[in-house]
Amino acid sequence: MDNLAGLIENNFNMMYIPLFDIFGGQERFRLRYKFDNASRYICRREDYPFETLDCGYCLQAMKNSRCVIIEIDGLGSFVFTDHRHSDLFLVLQRYFKETDSFVFCGNDEGGYFKILRDGKIRRKIASFLCMEGIRNCPETRGKPCEYEIASGHVYKADMQARHMKDMLPDFTGREVRALMDYYIDMSRFTDENIRRILIYALSAEEENS
Repeated sequence: MDNLAGLIENNFNMMYIPLFDIFGGQERFRLRYKFDNASRYICRREDYPFETLDCGYCLQAMKNSRCVIIEIDGLGSFVFTDHRHSDLFLVLQRYFKETDSFVFCGNDEGGYFKILRDGKIRRKIASFLCMEGIRNCPETRGKPCEYEIASGHVYKADMQARHMKDMLPDFTGREVRALMDYYIDMSRFTDENIRRILIYALSAEEENS
């Protein structure tokens, strides 16, 4: 198994932006989502201490309030966080309106997927996802995507179900990875194609800063 594959094996939170150098080489900067006071971050770049990918180091960095950006030749930037900081993706979708981007999150019990265009949700599929003690409510939004049409299976949350886990029971990390394979040339998602690895510390911005 490629080392990179360990980052999307389970309990993964990833945003794909088909661009490079998304933060423009800045060492310290602010990111804000103006419609949500909670989604405000000060980002500070840190040195990555290895020449090649160390999957364990990256996973531990995410647990310590870092985001990991891996640039892949021929694809663009893959932004990884832990679940507590996955609202970073909400901020980034507003910063990169000029290109389609995707959000992929999942584990063995639930999944979360978004296609973003012009900074807005084109399609969202979310089941009952619990990660790090944080729960996401099931929801489907927008028209069925190309993958759903091609596969003949359209996801729709059952809003009449008694329990959230039953609202969309057949959408987990496995289905999210299938969407990943459909929309991204994951044959290029290998250690050999890594262009650069960046680490940014994420700290919440104070209201008066």
